[in-house]
Amino acid sequence: MLSRLERFNQIGNFTADISDKTLFTSQDMIGKYWVINFFFASCEEVCPKVNHNVTKLARKFQDRDMQFVSITVDPINDNDSVLSVYKQTRYSGKNWVLARMPLDSLIVLSTKKIGVGHLSEPSLHSTRLVLVDKEGFVRGFYDGLDQNAVYQLEQHLDSLLH
Repeated sequence: MLSRLERFNQIGNFTADISDKTLFTSQDMIGKYWVINFFFASCEEVCPKVNHNVTKLARKFQDRDMQFVSITVDPINDNDSVLSVYKQTRYSGKNWVLARMPLDSLIVLSTKKIGVGHLSEPSLHSTRLVLVDKEGFVRGFYDGLDQNAVYQLEQHLDSLLH
């Protein structure tokens, strides 16, 4: 299955805060499949819908070696307490982390390393869910608002994890 998915950029090393100064690093994900997306907590349009689909997938794969990482594109306003409340109201499973990072690092990660954010878009957020393989390579992009695309991601994850 994985051999049929195109191999895009390698994400490379990055570090983000996940809560109470706990660090999340891309190196933590080596050896695991993971899905990454970009959002901001005060978004009232697309982000709640995308993260609803992310948490549906996280629930389905909660007992598997699979991680979901949502990185805020508003690191100033989305502090630890805001992200904590956001997470508690949606899904508190350990396989979904909400992270933030300095804006300059975020721009490099989303636009250059992953290729989903664009400086012309408001706040760099995206509706894309990005599948990353065990070696840190991007293997697929899925529209987090499109139920067919989310289902396709679910099928790819099921296949990869079996």
